[in-house]
Amino acid sequence: MCDDSQGFSRRRSTSFMGSGRKPKNIVRAAVAAVAVVALLSGCTAAAPPTEPEPTPPPTTATVGVVGQFTSFNPETSQGATHANLAVSQYLHESFAYIGDDLQVTGNTGFGEVEKISDDPLTVVYSLHEGRKWSDGTLVTMEDLLFGWAVNTGWFDDAAYDEQGDVVSGTRYFDTANTESLNSDTERAEIDTRKRTMTVTYDDPFADWNRQWLLDRPLHVVAEKAGVSAGDILRVIREAPKGDPEAPAEPNAVLLAAGRAWSTGFDVDPAAPDLSGAVSNGPYMVESLQSDRLELVRNPVYEGANYPAIDRLTVRFFPDEQSQLDAVQAGEVDVANLGNVSEATIGRLQSAGAEVLTGARPRTLSLIFVDEADRMDDTTREALMLSLDRKQLVEDSVGGVNPDAAPLRSFISSAASGSAYRDLIADNGSPGDGPDVNRATSLLDGDEPQVRIRYEPTDTVAAHLFAEIARMAEAVGIDVRPAGDDDQADAELVSADVSDSLYETARQRVTGGAGGVDAVRALLEMRQSTDPEHVIEVGQDVDRALFDDLYGMPLVEASGVVAHSAKVSGVAYTSSLWAAPSEFWSWQPVE
Repeated sequence: MCDDSQGFSRRRSTSFMGSGRKPKNIVRAAVAAVAVVALLSGCTAAAPPTEPEPTPPPTTATVGVVGQFTSFNPETSQGATHANLAVSQYLHESFAYIGDDLQVTGNTGFGEVEKISDDPLTVVYSLHEGRKWSDGTLVTMEDLLFGWAVNTGWFDDAAYDEQGDVVSGTRYFDTANTESLNSDTERAEIDTRKRTMTVTYDDPFADWNRQWLLDRPLHVVAEKAGVSAGDILRVIREAPKGDPEAPAEPNAVLLAAGRAWSTGFDVDPAAPDLSGAVSNGPYMVESLQSDRLELVRNPVYEGANYPAIDRLTVRFFPDEQSQLDAVQAGEVDVANLGNVSEATIGRLQSAGAEVLTGARPRTLSLIFVDEADRMDDTTREALMLSLDRKQLVEDSVGGVNPDAAPLRSFISSAASGSAYRDLIADNGSPGDGPDVNRATSLLDGDEPQVRIRYEPTDTVAAHLFAEIARMAEAVGIDVRPAGDDDQADAELVSADVSDSLYETARQRVTGGAGGVDAVRALLEMRQSTDPEHVIEVGQDVDRALFDDLYGMPLVEASGVVAHSAKVSGVAYTSSLWAAPSEFWSWQPVE
């Protein structure tokens, strides 16, 4: 019937002009025309209404963390646990972060930190506009000013004893770092129009680029403290700097803010309070249970690190073995497993996990004891010359990390990436192989006995001790374990390496180790604001320790990061406890 439409086009059209009354034949023609139009409309076979595309389910991943989650503030003395710090990296961001190679990586999506003067050291923080906390409140310069007050301890007038306990005065904010290396500054100044804060230091400070200052949201602290944000800011702008030699009456507003900051963000998993979960990072908290934290993408996040995965479940495990079991069972998608055996790596791979290995910032070194009367310099040097450090590394950690090499620094490790490589280029580190002939010549027929203390439950340390004893025997040195009641001549010391080269050097150069040269270099390092110069002075610290026969760096721990086939883009991290830092690079795999 649709072909008959051509016949209708040949019908004569009739027009009518008049008073408005239509004759019956014209009405009938109009009705017929309407019917034809309706018929023609049906013949065009209009497409049925399109069904909306179903919304795909959210992409998810589960991250493993060892430890119990106890606080949304990982900067307090009781809250600075590995589990709390691991969670914080998903919830909070600032001007920079410590990358997987333990180096400072700027976060240009949040703002910028710029050193504008060396004398005096002056640093300007610039905050991008429109950055918000997860409750919709803007991140402001006042938040930064509050963070400065917390992190510097500027208003504290507390004095401490040797154990670190307060003996007089007041400490307002119970920060994890009792020694505020960055506290000697002028009062910070903010410019709300330019969105900048300027901090001027009394003395140069090597780690100025590690002071990011954004802390807990000021408006949340104020609410928990029962005071106004304006009251807190007024005190920060007007109260005098604390003086431990002349402690003053505690400031009531700072006391309230300090209590809120120090304990108000702690959580009880049995009855979790999520009021302290306000965040400014890529994720925000949806719910908390005793063994897991559910995170979702932060809808008001406008930074540069927007994650591809919609939801993260952070599962907490009481120990490393239970986390390992969950990874092997396919219950965890990403986990930092720490130091595991070669056999365990094989089982993980058989279970379908992708395994990434590398160095961790934990070292084992042979350190000589200064009080050991019979351990003269000749014996020290001969013992060091007897060691085949390359063989020690291959036998102890080579099975887990094929790229492992002898440790060549007291103050850094390969976990620090390029900083370590630059440091060992000229730091006085000896060669890797033994020199048996020279060691024998130094001893000149003497057969000294050396007692070494080590931790027998540490399998790597126990293996190293046995190998050191065997190698030393070849040059005539009798190495024996030091018992609890024995005076040790040397120790196999396990020590962590900080992401701050200065901080690690400060920990090593204690009790006069390295002599006056090391102490002088350490002071120069602390006051250097040029990262390249910090490396150069770090070389001087290492060189002084080697020249002083302080000991011999041996090996660094190896680590394993595992991820499932559900997630790609996961990189190895040198961190001792956290999952890889750049989680926004993770991609869900269908």
